[in-house]
Amino acid sequence: MRLSHDAGTVVWPRDADGDYARRALTPVLQCSASTFVRNAHVQVAVLSDGLAALPITYDPAWKDTFTVSPVTHLAHYAAEELHKLVPPPLTRPGKVLLGGLGLVLRELGFERAVYINSWLLSTNLYPHLTPDQLRSATRALLAAFPDRPLVW
Repeated sequence: MRLSHDAGTVVWPRDADGDYARRALTPVLQCSASTFVRNAHVQVAVLSDGLAALPITYDPAWKDTFTVSPVTHLAHYAAEELHKLVPPPLTRPGKVLLGGLGLVLRELGFERAVYINSWLLSTNLYPHLTPDQLRSATRALLAAFPDRPLVW
């Protein structure tokens, strides 16, 4: 597997999934994620081996969408949805607590996570990957991002 930030260097699979990936990801690589998802100021790359193409996202901006930001996913989005889960007297203290959690998670480096197969959607379906492809993908990403957690 090889990581590419330029659509012209991606080895796209020669099947329907590869064609879809090429058509969907080329504009994102050429413009930026935020061109298509307003609150996704994230870096995008593609990990591919000619049989599978996986979009990779990393380095989200502060309070980006929960689909690209682990801190927003775990703290900010949770605070926004709190009113659905707890009675009104607990909503404000809960939001304060979750806001503090967001600051702690950010300080601990949670935003440095690298999302694998992130199509900028809340649910990302995975292609069939062999054990060799999974090992190759992990090795390539650990080489590119040696100090970051990988999120599948």
